Amino acid sequence: MNLNQQTNLHRIDSIDITNLPDFHPDSKPKYFKSRVKYNKEVCAFDIETTALPEIQQSFMYIWQFAIEDYIIIGRTWEQFQTLVEWLNQKSKDRKTVVYVHNLSYEFQFLSGIFHFDDGNVFPTDNRKILKAVLGNLEFRCSYLLTNLSLSALTKRYNVEHQKLSGQEFNYSVKRYPDTPLTDSELDYCVYDVLGLVESIHKILELNNDTLTSIPLTSTGFVRRICKDAMRAEHKQILDAYPDFEVFKLLRKAFRGGNTHCNRYYADEVISGQITSMDITSSYPFQQVCKQFPIYPFEQIHSTDIHYCDKLIERGKAVLMHIALKDLTIRGKYVVIPYIPLDKTLTCINPTIDNGRILRADYIEIVVTDIDWLIVVKQYSFSASLVQAYKSSYGRLPSGLVNSNIEFYKKKTELKGVKGQELFYMKNKELLNSIYGMSVQNPVKRSILFNDISETPELYKEDLTIPDNELLEQSRKRAFTCYQFGVWTTAHARKSLEDGIDICGDDLIYCDTDSCKFIGQKDFTSYNEDVKQLAIKGGLYATDIKGVTHYGGVYEHDGTYDSFITQGAKKYAYTENGEIHITVSGVGKKLGAEALTKAGGLDKFREGFIFHNCGKTESVYNDTPLGWYNSDGHQIYITRNVFINEQDYTLGRSNDYTDLINLSKQDIDKIILHLKNLKN
Repeated sequence: MNLNQQTNLHRIDSIDITNLPDFHPDSKPKYFKSRVKYNKEVCAFDIETTALPEIQQSFMYIWQFAIEDYIIIGRTWEQFQTLVEWLNQKSKDRKTVVYVHNLSYEFQFLSGIFHFDDGNVFPTDNRKILKAVLGNLEFRCSYLLTNLSLSALTKRYNVEHQKLSGQEFNYSVKRYPDTPLTDSELDYCVYDVLGLVESIHKILELNNDTLTSIPLTSTGFVRRICKDAMRAEHKQILDAYPDFEVFKLLRKAFRGGNTHCNRYYADEVISGQITSMDITSSYPFQQVCKQFPIYPFEQIHSTDIHYCDKLIERGKAVLMHIALKDLTIRGKYVVIPYIPLDKTLTCINPTIDNGRILRADYIEIVVTDIDWLIVVKQYSFSASLVQAYKSSYGRLPSGLVNSNIEFYKKKTELKGVKGQELFYMKNKELLNSIYGMSVQNPVKRSILFNDISETPELYKEDLTIPDNELLEQSRKRAFTCYQFGVWTTAHARKSLEDGIDICGDDLIYCDTDSCKFIGQKDFTSYNEDVKQLAIKGGLYATDIKGVTHYGGVYEHDGTYDSFITQGAKKYAYTENGEIHITVSGVGKKLGAEALTKAGGLDKFREGFIFHNCGKTESVYNDTPLGWYNSDGHQIYITRNVFINEQDYTLGRSNDYTDLINLSKQDIDKIILHLKNLKN
């Protein structure tokens, strides 16, 4: 289908300002406060670039801009500068919102063409741009709004102009601003902005938003819902909010999911029945059904660590900075060591299992009472207390609890209901976003953008405000406490640890809320206890088929024919004869295809190379190169990003290889398992 024949497609060199659509004031939701006035028209911008590997530079050869379904294309930056000038005039005294999918990429080019004042660029991290203002144009990142690729975004919202397949568009072809483009190539370019505009309209409609009220990020949706739900509990939050000393310990205590592999099975292709069990809605379950430190922390003045043990026995929440001497794992078959090297404050002479400590002469670490009980179970040591605080446990504020329950129920009830797919995904994402909101760092520093003509650094942290003042600023507008997130992951690790204990020596791999193990294990008793907690807490719901689901229980998530792992986030398996892989930095589909072509799981070994499987490196060129002759084309190359396709070589540290080899010397138990399975 040709866009030239069916869409409002215009070339910049054939229009002028009088041909551009008019802008109209955006409506503002009742009670919504905004000093900035916006236009209601949804706009989108995108560029296509050619890469020059020989000099690791790239340049734009076509840009496309959508004002609703009015599409403008141009081939040079001078043409785009003209359009920007026209649009700024058309916008009058209002801002025009322009969505860019992955603004961080396009901004690198734009910042070489336009001057952006420091106060008009809003990075969330180094080279990660959330928003940039250019006169009356407000460029926003739609990727940070949705956390979806453009292909997945247009597919989810089932828009008319979904992103076209890259298979029909050969990126290796060098195209220049004067290269004629075929109709299908133009369609590929234009569908990107047209489909993005259509997707934004669907998002606005789904969330009852306008361009004035829509959040800038995906977590913004859940933040405003929870903030509203927590208004009546604001005083409780202020009272429980940690002071600066406690906050520093909480930051050191925070860790995410427990991801690790059993060293006795590493580098082995395990065949037979391999089962995967997942915890359903683990983080929501913890927040609804478990207890949290909801009262102010008080310093513990005793230096006796046994005093902390007594507090824990009495049901207190404890935050502990501890020192452990002569630390040793208890027994040969503690297959998932709990203490991560990267969370220790001090570590002397350790033996490491893929980032986890098996033994050490001395370590210091900050833990919660939940972590402490797992450490005591797994390790022997002599311990001393450096610093500690206590709080009392209670249920999370009702606003957070009820939000989790509401989204869980809607997600469960809408799953599989025809015509409700978008509302199902909306509630699923809102449910998952509550945890992410809970662990956002309240002392996250602003990133400043500085023009390269003024300083050699484009991005730098704003260090003008001390951390303790930033925390106090966050406290004034807070509707949750950082310790809620810290204890959410601690509870989740305990739930995973319970699953690890059920699996025993047969556990092969675990990840946050999942256990993969040989054979079958009985989770019935554990699940029944959790089910009662879910019923008491209210985290259960009935789906369209009449089946009631309970948060926190272990559910079957697949049976594999064979499995191999090379460490955390590095594994492959076959299911129904088809290969699947999970390797951080390698595309699942392309990686699985590469491993299949290479000969299967036996090739998933140290040294295996994944060629062109999605791993890339971004080279940021901050200094304009100037004029460059490429195949007879004179190109002016300004600031740009060069995307370098990279191979990924499967590897592991020498220490981990040595540990695996030592483990194989004591592998009788594994061989016995395999023989039993074959029999």
